[in-house]
Amino acid sequence: ALGELGLLRAIATSLSHVIERAPEETRQFDAICLILWVSALFSSFVDNIPFTATMVPVMVQLVNQVEGLTIQPLAWSLVFGACFGGNGTLIGASANIVMASKAESE
Repeated sequence: ALGELGLLRAIATSLSHVIERAPEETRQFDAICLILWVSALFSSFVDNIPFTATMVPVMVQLVNQVEGLTIQPLAWSLVFGACFGGNGTLIGASANIVMASKAESE
């Protein structure tokens, strides 16, 4: 649904514009940091597995659009960011909700 709405393309375009402004020698590092923090932020409010699955086409498009990027470090930054973000709020991961209900019953 997000792909049909054009949201994935808009996210990829926005990220690519930001990353393209970085100097080429630091572009990969800047992209890693940006994706790590963006994925952590969004994954705090959206379940991290659907978010990560949604971001994979964005990452592929980003690597195809921006010169000097490789997919493997960006994929790891997405994974770590989504994992960190899942711990950010109660709704970030389903395990958090299970633990909260367990804690409430105790």
